[in-house]
Amino acid sequence: MLTTIYYEREGDINGEKRKPRRQVKKRPATPHGAGYLFYHSGNCGGLPGFQHSGCAQSAGIWRPGSRWVLLNVLLCTASVELSHIAAYGTLYQCKINYVSHITKLPLDYHLKMGSGKLRKVMDDNIESLEGFIAHDLPNMISAFVAPVVMLVLVFIVDWRFGLATFVGIIVSFLMYGVTSAATRQRN
Repeated sequence: MLTTIYYEREGDINGEKRKPRRQVKKRPATPHGAGYLFYHSGNCGGLPGFQHSGCAQSAGIWRPGSRWVLLNVLLCTASVELSHIAAYGTLYQCKINYVSHITKLPLDYHLKMGSGKLRKVMDDNIESLEGFIAHDLPNMISAFVAPVVMLVLVFIVDWRFGLATFVGIIVSFLMYGVTSAATRQRN
């Protein structure tokens, strides 16, 4: 048993020598994320204009994904924090302005409206602004900024792909405008 294992390991079984295994060239450590495809192909996945190996690293944007994830988490946390600070500061100022305004109104107005209606404006209506300022506004900003950043990154990688992407976006907006105008005319 021991001799069989020894011979199999050495490559000499029944007096026959095995051919030596071909040495496989080791690839460098691969980055995580979107740069993975570009990194392995040698010429950036066949992208025209990138003929040297490791072009993703020379562009300086394809780093290990953990840094970008951490940056994303930090920026999202800061965004949520700042938007809530702004929202509650705005609500506070709206309530102060509302109270200042209703103190200048004649007493007859207070009697006609009733305390419940005035309280509803103070609590419910002004508080409804928080959802828009703290949540919807940052979401709208990120929905605009993310495509712009991605377009800039595509331009950095290859200006031809960036131009094709930009033209595609413009054409899609034009087609959407034409189809929605036609739908509005039909209705």
